[in-house]
Amino acid sequence: MQLATEALQTNRAFWAKQLEGYRTPQQLQAAEDKQPVPSSLVDFHLNEATVDALTKEAAGRGATFFMMLAAAFAEAISRSLSLRDLVVLTTSSLRRMPGLQDCVGCLVDTVPVRVTGLQSSPNQQSILQQASPLAQCTDWSVEVYHPGELASESPCLPCNHLSQKHAQSWGLESDQAL
Repeated sequence: MQLATEALQTNRAFWAKQLEGYRTPQQLQAAEDKQPVPSSLVDFHLNEATVDALTKEAAGRGATFFMMLAAAFAEAISRSLSLRDLVVLTTSSLRRMPGLQDCVGCLVDTVPVRVTGLQSSPNQQSILQQASPLAQCTDWSVEVYHPGELASESPCLPCNHLSQKHAQSWGLESDQAL
């Protein structure tokens, strides 16, 4: 029990430091004067040239293709809502942790990722142009994960569904995450 308490305290201290100074937006601009809308699915596909360019850029930065997509998504949300400090959620597989290989069930952790000072690359710009209008993402992403809530009521915008849905069609493992 002592180890669990120490681990919890360590985790709390880590996340308190990571999220220090973050203020939940009181009202997101994209949600002003809007009525709740039914959830819907926004589907788009990147062209092959953009996928190739993102894959090369990710490899050059020691990152994954998913990381590039998550960064582009965060950039789009940041720009469309004029936010300089943003927290998005992603998933991380716990299956590879020692001692959990034989466990049955879903071993996924939702991890907040704080995004600040974004500067987009030409490849991210290509994604933003293909996926426009991304301002809609705030409403449908919150609706998917928190039915009945408006984007203005949610402190975090989930990003994992953006790439997880098509991960296998892009030749990626479905549990790749930040």
